[in-house]
Amino acid sequence: MGKSIKLDNITSLFNPLRGEVYYVPDEDVQMTRLKEDILKGKLRTVLIVCSTDILNLKELPYYNIIPLTTKGNPDSFCFPIAGKYKDVEKDFKPDKNSLALLPFFQPIRKELLISRCGIIEDECYQAIVTALCMTVIGYDDYDLEP
Repeated sequence: MGKSIKLDNITSLFNPLRGEVYYVPDEDVQMTRLKEDILKGKLRTVLIVCSTDILNLKELPYYNIIPLTTKGNPDSFCFPIAGKYKDVEKDFKPDKNSLALLPFFQPIRKELLISRCGIIEDECYQAIVTALCMTVIGYDDYDLEP
């Protein structure tokens, strides 16, 4: 089994990029699930959704992520990413039903990122960020107009 990694060593091992997908412990991802639905000891894929500034701040102990799932149907809150990977690790196979769960955008501690799965296409990442801003945060292009 792998050994545990200290937080102060994590950024020297890798520096995640926007749009990368990582495995994290499922129980550390906050979602509205019944206790019995939390997969203790199992891994969940998450999408890194951060500004480059946050990714480069070594003193911050977290990154922002969106959890992924294979259950459900695409809608304004569940963004499909199946077939949108531009690079995947050899031991990772993207699921054809993969969805980004936009309402569960959240911070996660850096040391919980276990391993890289791949990275999604730039256009898909930008579409997810736009959908997050508009459907979850409620930002409208016209909010800044007088």
